[in-house]
Amino acid sequence: MQSSHLSVAAVADKRSVFVVTEHLGRTVPVGELSYTNGRYGFVYTCGALHLGARTQVVPLPDLPNLTQRYHSKTLFPVFESTLARRHEGANPGWQLDGEQTLSELAIPTRLPTTQLLVTMPNLRGNYDGMFCCQFYVRETVDATTRDLAAGQLLQANLVQDELGRRARVQLTSAKGQPVDWVPEFLADELAPVWRSGLSLRIELLVDRGQSAPRDERYLIELSGRWPSGYTPMQLLVFSPIVI
Repeated sequence: MQSSHLSVAAVADKRSVFVVTEHLGRTVPVGELSYTNGRYGFVYTCGALHLGARTQVVPLPDLPNLTQRYHSKTLFPVFESTLARRHEGANPGWQLDGEQTLSELAIPTRLPTTQLLVTMPNLRGNYDGMFCCQFYVRETVDATTRDLAAGQLLQANLVQDELGRRARVQLTSAKGQPVDWVPEFLADELAPVWRSGLSLRIELLVDRGQSAPRDERYLIELSGRWPSGYTPMQLLVFSPIVI
């Protein structure tokens, strides 16, 4: 998997990523990993309690208490092993600082747990509302993505389902050919402000070639500025259980 040095959208000197799972077809945040002043922190979010009332929530390895705020000078083992799987083969002796660690985990990454848990970037933006995130899109079985190359700019279109209850954001080439859909967590934040002065830049950063898994062929970077007065990820499920 391609190493990245993406600057995770954050406030002040805090950088963070969320841990999410899927429930009834929706993305639900259950925890937040942060890096502040040289220390890692982890806290479960109210999304874990929300799910706990409906299904079994499995705590992360070595982080067993949903109502405890964890701190460490070193990265927690479940995240360490996730990055180790990515680097050990290609980069023996690999080592990342805290900012690089959060940058890599900001690209949605499956954690090595029995429950389906995936990392997700914090989209809250900086003081000017600027945000940036990266994600992979898959190679299609037809010719749609064959003409894509690193450095190309893509476009995005808001698409409503037949009942108008759910919006998705579709990526297309400059010629209007469909490429893939942006991740659900990102579409959920983009859709409400799509016609409110939202400015986006979408670039295909890396083509990892045919040897890469189909779901991780193309690395996309989407950046922009949130409209004035809008702050994403404000639902209760994103709030920490323990303040």
